Amino acid sequence: MRLMGKKKWPLVSVILPSYNSKGFIEKCLPSLLMTDYPNFEVVMVNDGSTDGSGEWVEKHFRKEKKLRVIKNPRNMKLAVSRNRGIEVARGDYVAFAEVDMEFGKNWLKEGVGCLLSDKALAGVQLRVMDIHLRDRLQFMEIYMWPQTGWMINPGALEKVENLELKSKEVLGGPNSMIYRKEVLLKVGKFDEKLGFNIDDLDLNWRLWLAGYKIKTCPDAVIYHWTVKDWSKKGNMPKWRWEWEYAKLPRVFIKNYSLKYLVRYLPSLGLILVLRATMFLVGRNLSPWRGLIAATWWNLTNLPDTLRQWRWVQGKLRKKRDEEIMRKIAARGRFLGFYAKYTKESRQKTLHYIEEARGS
Repeated sequence: MRLMGKKKWPLVSVILPSYNSKGFIEKCLPSLLMTDYPNFEVVMVNDGSTDGSGEWVEKHFRKEKKLRVIKNPRNMKLAVSRNRGIEVARGDYVAFAEVDMEFGKNWLKEGVGCLLSDKALAGVQLRVMDIHLRDRLQFMEIYMWPQTGWMINPGALEKVENLELKSKEVLGGPNSMIYRKEVLLKVGKFDEKLGFNIDDLDLNWRLWLAGYKIKTCPDAVIYHWTVKDWSKKGNMPKWRWEWEYAKLPRVFIKNYSLKYLVRYLPSLGLILVLRATMFLVGRNLSPWRGLIAATWWNLTNLPDTLRQWRWVQGKLRKKRDEEIMRKIAARGRFLGFYAKYTKESRQKTLHYIEEARGS
């Protein structure tokens, strides 16, 4: 990518939510601040941490001019923290990072260069490599299954030398993206009722609905934990993770047209029930507990969801579902594709764990 003069590089606000992340932030923040880009700030959002991570940052980086720290009054979850970062961001461009990441020197230069090359782009998806086996792709191309909203990640854990790295139109995910701030404001930012897990799906889907595009930027490289060391991060009960995930009906109702909603909402409900039932074989009650809690949540929040549906479908939508799904949906018959994909993913993950432990 051709480099620009310092005055021509736009200001980028890198938003870094943090909750009980002292074990990660000690490597993440220095790596982020060493980014070779002449015009950026880091907005760290302390989401009610209680592990001393906020005090550690204050002690070691209080004189760092590129860093601003804002604090939530309590733990308010990822979507709220991301929105707070957007609201205080000084840049016209916003990048999202996570505390369990490290950063290539030129990730911002390459990413911003990709974004500036096409005015129709709402954002660019960066290339995310494994933080331990750094020749392995963690993800870059992100698509979705129309029946479930699950994110599909072709090429996961493959050696990058065996992959064809080209810029492609994708769904994308915010923990490794750079966006135009004005576009995020136009589509309503993150849905704070979703909390985490699926807030990225919802946001990027709305960007496509509003007539924008998202593309991969293969030369912008960052590194991310594939299998996290949860001893370094504040834990959450598993059923709460399942609860956030099972809020997917709200995303479907908001973003699908009536035709596609009738087609896919019943299948989503069936799949959620079948998935929770399958976990009972291993005596894991978390999916069922989360599903029951989310079902009640979806019912009590239905009036607000329908208001959001009217706004998205009546005012925001610029493209038909058929056109969008050609760009962001995974290909293939669902059941066969699901069986093949999940089997391969499980095998790759187990093999990765063996390799990572031996490295």
